[in-house]
Amino acid sequence: KVPTSRTDTNHQAYEDVKEKALAEAPAYNSLMDWAADMKKREAAGETIDLAAEASALGLSYRKQADAHDRDAWKDLGISYVGRITIERLFEPDAKANELFAAIQVDEKGFVYGRDLQVIPSTMPEFSAIEASVTDKWADQKARELALARLNDVKNSFVPASTDPAATPAPAEADAAKFKEAVEAAGLNVQHRDWMERTVPPQPDEPRGDAHIRSTPLLYTQKENRVVDAAINRDGTVAYLVRVGGVRDAELSKMKPADLASLSKEQSQRDQTQFQQDLFSRESLQAKYHLDLESWHDEKKQQPAQ
Repeated sequence: KVPTSRTDTNHQAYEDVKEKALAEAPAYNSLMDWAADMKKREAAGETIDLAAEASALGLSYRKQADAHDRDAWKDLGISYVGRITIERLFEPDAKANELFAAIQVDEKGFVYGRDLQVIPSTMPEFSAIEASVTDKWADQKARELALARLNDVKNSFVPASTDPAATPAPAEADAAKFKEAVEAAGLNVQHRDWMERTVPPQPDEPRGDAHIRSTPLLYTQKENRVVDAAINRDGTVAYLVRVGGVRDAELSKMKPADLASLSKEQSQRDQTQFQQDLFSRESLQAKYHLDLESWHDEKKQQPAQ
């Protein structure tokens, strides 16, 4: 099945598809026997004519004589050639005229065949991709500069520490302090009211709202916490977010999936806290009076000349 935004699961429980599975399994197993038989005959020296083989079994047959790259295969629009078959066609160790090792179970059919021609990938001439490379580099550099600019603002809220090796304190700021620092950097502050993470997005949802809704980290922060700057999913806008308030969720609206998700998040936080309590520098010093040379900058080894 097609994964959703809430889960990456792409399979279904057997009980839900039992009838279809029982109908398709004999066909699949028979085709696997056919494929094994062809490979056996080919190994014995027989030339396999896939068109004749397919005709004898009443199967559809297609010969794609012209070589295509991966994107061109997708654009052909052949209903039974989907993601699985295309991945098989472009396996790194694919060899010309070698029959597939097995039947490909694709979205809309069982597929079998072979690559007629394998063209090794080559790097195009730089002149052919110079404009594209320049644009992509500029886009990436713009994202890096945007994040750096916002994180400079965020770091201004981090309390100064006399120990350079200590874990930095989190950045925190009230509304007035945050607004002052942001505007001093030539940026704008936007306020967004309470957002429920489980509410379906609206068709005309603003990009800022979409970023907040789809960033789980924001739902576990304390009030006044300023998190690291981040680029939105579209890669078009960088955001620096301050959590202006926290309120308890309405338990009456909670669904089983919400409980499972929150339980998983709590478990992850507990694991992180457990590691911090036992193995952080501060805890090791407090409990075991441990001191390591690598913790002291002044004793760092100098590179050999």
